[in-house]
Amino acid sequence: FGSHSCAMPIRQHRVDLNGGVLGAMLVLLLSGHTFSAQSQRADGDPTGSCPFSPVSGVCINDHRGRVAQLEGVATPMACCSACGARSDCTGYTHFNQTKCNLFSGTGRHPTTTMPSCSSGLAAPSPPNPSPGPPTPPAPPGAKNVLYFVVDDLRTGIGYNDPAGPLSPNLDKLVASGTYFPHAYVQQAVCAPSRNSFMSGRRPDSIQVWNFIDTFRSAPGGTYWIPMPEHFKKSGWITLGGGKTYHPNRPTNWDEPYSWSQDRPYFPFAEPGCPDPGGGGNGYTHSFCLPDGLTVEGTYDYALANHTIDSLRYVASTDRPWFVMAGFRRPHLPWRLPQAIWDMYDDRTVKPAAVPNMYTGMPEIAFTCGDRCSWETWNISNPSGTTPSENFTMATPVSDTMAVSLRRAYFAALTLMDSQVGRVLDELDTLGLRNDTIVVFHGDHGWGLGEGNLWHKFTNFEHTARTPLVIRAPWIVGSAGQVATQLVELVDLYPTLARLSGSPIPANASALDGTDFTPALGRRVHPFKSSPPSSAGGTAWPGKSHAFSQFPRCGEGDLPSPPTPWPTAAFGANYCKGTRREAIFAMGYSVRDAQFRYTRWHRWNGSALAGDWTPSGFLAEELYNHTGDNGSDFDAFPIGHANLADTGGAATTELQALRKVAEDFFRWRNYSQ
Repeated sequence: FGSHSCAMPIRQHRVDLNGGVLGAMLVLLLSGHTFSAQSQRADGDPTGSCPFSPVSGVCINDHRGRVAQLEGVATPMACCSACGARSDCTGYTHFNQTKCNLFSGTGRHPTTTMPSCSSGLAAPSPPNPSPGPPTPPAPPGAKNVLYFVVDDLRTGIGYNDPAGPLSPNLDKLVASGTYFPHAYVQQAVCAPSRNSFMSGRRPDSIQVWNFIDTFRSAPGGTYWIPMPEHFKKSGWITLGGGKTYHPNRPTNWDEPYSWSQDRPYFPFAEPGCPDPGGGGNGYTHSFCLPDGLTVEGTYDYALANHTIDSLRYVASTDRPWFVMAGFRRPHLPWRLPQAIWDMYDDRTVKPAAVPNMYTGMPEIAFTCGDRCSWETWNISNPSGTTPSENFTMATPVSDTMAVSLRRAYFAALTLMDSQVGRVLDELDTLGLRNDTIVVFHGDHGWGLGEGNLWHKFTNFEHTARTPLVIRAPWIVGSAGQVATQLVELVDLYPTLARLSGSPIPANASALDGTDFTPALGRRVHPFKSSPPSSAGGTAWPGKSHAFSQFPRCGEGDLPSPPTPWPTAAFGANYCKGTRREAIFAMGYSVRDAQFRYTRWHRWNGSALAGDWTPSGFLAEELYNHTGDNGSDFDAFPIGHANLADTGGAATTELQALRKVAEDFFRWRNYSQ
C-alpha cells in the first residue's frame, strides 16, 4: 500500500422492489464500512495524489493507529491528498468541516457511521481459502433454516399489549412456534454479541469485548468454524444479508468462509437523520420523520426483498439451505416513515414507571449510551430547530421526551415487523414452511428509560435479555408454547445443528453452548424435571444460571467514590473503540430463576481478565426478578433497588451467587 497505486471502489446497487425502485444505495463493500484497495484513482483530484476516494458518513475509529491530526483542512479531498502525501497512510477521516485524521497500519481500521465524517480506507481482502475436499451432500431428512437476527430488540413481543409495540407478524410467529422469554445474550452490544453466538463461544473465549477484535483474531480463530460455515461445510446452501455479523467484524461478513457463493451477500449501509440546524448527531441518539420517506425507501424493505429473492433461489435447488437476514430496526437512528409513526396516534404510550436510577445502583453500572442527550429532528420544520434534551445519572429526560422516544422505538419495531412478515409470507407461498426451522431473536435488548437507562451497554435485565422464537413445525406440540427455561444465545449453534439434522459440528467440543432441542414443544418450569419431550429424549430441565458481562472504559482517571463522576464520563464508557488491553473494568453478571447478580472488577490488561483480588473488586449488585416473564420491565426488578448492601433475606442468595460468578468467570470450573 506504500505506493498508493490503488483506490477505493464504490458500487452503486439498484434494488428491485417488486415493481418499485429504491434509490441507488451506496454499498460500502468489504464488510459494511471497509473499502477494498482495488479501484480506479479517485475522481476530482487533478494531482492524482488522493489514493482512496472519500465516502461520506463513515468515521475511522482507531486512536492507536492515528499518525497525524491536521487542522484547517477544508474538504475531504484535501484530507485525502494529505494521506496520499505519506507513504505510511492507509486511511483518513475528514470531520467537523476542518479536521483531518490520518491513520497507518494494516488497513483494517475499525470504523463507525457518522454523518459528519468522510473517510477513505485501504483494506486488503482476506486470503481465499485453500481448495478443500468437495462439500459432502447433506444427510437425508435435513431441514432448512430461516434465521432472523434483529438489532437492539428487547422482550415484549407476543403479548398484544395495548401500551406496547404493534407487532402482528411477530405475534403470529410466537403463536406458531416456541417462545423463550428467558433468553440471554453474552454481552449487550452488537459486535461482541454477534461474534459470540455466531461462533458458539463466549466473549472471554474469543477475547472480543469491543468493536475492534473478532473471533477470527483470537488465538486459533482463523481455523474456527462459525455456525453458517458449519452448515456450508455440511452440504447446506448458506446465504446472508444485512447485519448478521457486525459490519467488518469479522472482515467482509466472513466471506467466503461463512457464505456460499451462489448469490452475493447483501451488505448493510444506510443514512442517518438529516440535521437541518447543524451541529447535531444524526446517527446515535436521534429520531426523525424525513419528508417523502416511505416504507419502500428503508433499508429493511430492501433487505426483505433480497431475502425473498434468496428464498426463491434456494427453492429452485434440491439442497437444504441456511438463509440469514439481519434486520436493522429498531436500532438507532429511528429514521421512520410518517405512515409508521402515525400508526401510534390512537395508542397510549407511557413513560417508564420508575425513570430514576435504581436505589443503591453503583455509578459504574450506569451509562448514557452514546451521549447524554437526545435529539428529535424533522426536516420539514421551517425554523430548522432541533428539539433536544440533556440528561444525567440523577436527572432523567422529561416525560414528554420519554414518551416520544418510546413511541419512536415502538414504531421502528413495527417497521421491522412488517418486513419480517413479508419474508415469512413468501416462505409459505413457496411451500417451504413445513421443512424449515424459523429462528428469530435480537442481538441484545434495549432500555427505554427504566432506571434512567436508555440504550444498551449494561448488564441489566432489559439489555441482557432478548426475545427468542424457534418454529419447527414437525415437532408435535411445539406451536404456541412458552418454554420458561433459561437459555443463552451461545446455545443456538449446537441447538440448530441438532434440530436441522446436520452432522455434529467438527468443533463441537470447543463450543460453549448447550443444545436445548428437548425444550421445544414442552412447557417446562425452570430447573424442574418433566416427562420426555416430543423432540426426543428426556425433556431438558433448563440451565440453573445464565451469564453475561459488560466492560467499562475511561473511568481510570475519574475521582473515587463518594465524589460523583462527571456526566461526560457516562457518554463514552462502553468500550466500543477501546483496545481490549485498555479496558478499565469488567462487570460479570449471573441470572438465576429469581435474581440478577453483577459484580465489577478492575481489568488486568496484560492477562486480558478481571482482577479478582480484593484490591480489584469495585462494586456488586443484586436485583430481585421473582415472577418476571419479560413482558413488563416497569414491574421488575422488585423494589427497583440493589439488595447487595441491605442484608436480610437476600444474604443467602447473595453469597451463593458470589460463588457462582467466581467459579464461572474466574476459575472456569462451573458446570450446569
